[in-house]
Amino acid sequence: MRVGTLLDGVWSGDSSPRSVLVLPDGCVDVAEIEGRLKVIGPMSRARQATLRDPSARGLRFRPARVRSWLGVSPKELLDTVVDAAEFSSLRGVSDLAHVLQLAQQQVTDVGLLAGVAVLERGCGPESESGRNPVRRAAAAVGLGSRQFRRRFVDEVGLTPRYFVRIRRLQRLVPLLQGDAVSLRDAALDAGYADQAHMSREVRALVGASPSSLVRSMSETFKTPANNAS
Repeated sequence: MRVGTLLDGVWSGDSSPRSVLVLPDGCVDVAEIEGRLKVIGPMSRARQATLRDPSARGLRFRPARVRSWLGVSPKELLDTVVDAAEFSSLRGVSDLAHVLQLAQQQVTDVGLLAGVAVLERGCGPESESGRNPVRRAAAAVGLGSRQFRRRFVDEVGLTPRYFVRIRRLQRLVPLLQGDAVSLRDAALDAGYADQAHMSREVRALVGASPSSLVRSMSETFKTPANNAS
């Protein structure tokens, strides 16, 4: 499998330790920090993090791309950081190059990836009015809504509805950082019903107002990541 289809991005440490706001994105990271490999599970809410190792670097795997080779469902890793030695599939794996090689050798559930793509489209303003994106995603995979939800949680670690919420938040951030867009326009362009809906969601997922989020994001290292090639 091509690297670009596996990775959402890569990241690295900074020469000066600093606290940054890390937003949930539905991804699983494998990072090399202070000479040890760590698996960083999907996040349900934003959190502050301080990266003190300037040589640290990480691979951010796209949603539904890790269970087949990691051997553990991301739902078991929600909001956790686990030493790679805890996973039988990673024992003896010493660096990120070997992690990526391992991931490329595994087969991904292509059908479920189609459902993930539908949900990502469904979080924005271009989504079909009046149609539930979870039902559309389940139909794209050929499953009923309940069966799709179970498989999605097993592969991504979040429910489909929660995934839509955090991907919409990811869509919102660059819009808020733009100088020419009002809060109302940013909300609508990101797929929220209105500005009030956006404010409620940002407070629920980040614990701050949209304007506070913009200030915090000036120091983040996770959004956006460097694009994988």
